[in-house]
Amino acid sequence: MSAEAFWAQHWAEWERLEEPRKGRALPVGGFILADPFETLLRDLSPAYLGAAWNRLTACLNRHDLAFPDLSWGWLHPGEATIPGHTVDAPSDFTGWTSLTFGRWSDWPLYRAAEDVRLQPIEQELGQGAPVLRITWTWRSKQWRIAIGNYPLALQLLDSIWTDEPSDWDPETLLGQPHQAHEPRMRVAQAIVDGDQQQLDREVERAQQVYSPWGYHVMVRGFTGCVALQRRYDYLTLPMPDMP
Repeated sequence: MSAEAFWAQHWAEWERLEEPRKGRALPVGGFILADPFETLLRDLSPAYLGAAWNRLTACLNRHDLAFPDLSWGWLHPGEATIPGHTVDAPSDFTGWTSLTFGRWSDWPLYRAAEDVRLQPIEQELGQGAPVLRITWTWRSKQWRIAIGNYPLALQLLDSIWTDEPSDWDPETLLGQPHQAHEPRMRVAQAIVDGDQQQLDREVERAQQVYSPWGYHVMVRGFTGCVALQRRYDYLTLPMPDMP
């Protein structure tokens, strides 16, 4: 499968829900999921998203701040920034975004981390769990998904987090500062080793550790990478049904 075909198949279902942009521009502020990716794979579920949303709304209410147009979105990682963010992950810059927030200041100079109105909120959301962070960018995507529709939101996250095959390249992953015992790292090692039996064992172990949604993300991510790279195309992963 070509990269173009893979990408088109991946995103066609979401186009009808996407907010229109002016070229590449859709200025938004965002409250993004910021737990480590390994934590997200273990905990990802409707309950996890509900807990994150409840934390966010309670915090905003305490600070008398409201963004009524919050919806699920993705901020371009080449434009958005988060202070202290050092390890890239497929989940980067996904969460709830607001066009109202995006109109707070003149882009592209605005930096949410420097806005005194947001500093106590950023501090509160960055502690405890689930962890959320605040950022802003002029370049983003947003989808019209009801806040409580967590099954649809999980399908969107599944697509976003598996969209970029390089995020799941096993050799790249093994060269990053991850723990070798993490299930997805063991799957990556099995792919690099080219051992189907080893791969089957590690995928099965990952299924026991990750949530059903986290497991689906992991398998879909590696499957997309394997499908696009000839050196791995003799390996197969058992693609599960959508949870």
